[in-house]
Amino acid sequence: MRRKPFENAAVAAVFDAYPRDVRASLLELRQLVFDTASGTNGVGTLEETLRGEPSCIALALTYQFDRSARTKAERGR
Repeated sequence: MRRKPFENAAVAAVFDAYPRDVRASLLELRQLVFDTASGTNGVGTLEETLRGEPSCIALALTYQFDRSARTKAERGR
């Protein structure tokens, strides 16, 4: 699968810090977001940023990965 390159080095660094198996899944999800946005009228260009975690801003579409949920689950083990 061809993946969109990162344009924001800070976002790329956060993805690089995830464990390998988590990173692979999040990269697939990230690509799905970009693919869906490109095929959806009215979404326009997506811009990745950090809002504590990687986020994507568009006219009508936002995602944010929440690492705290994973961390809380790991603490409960």
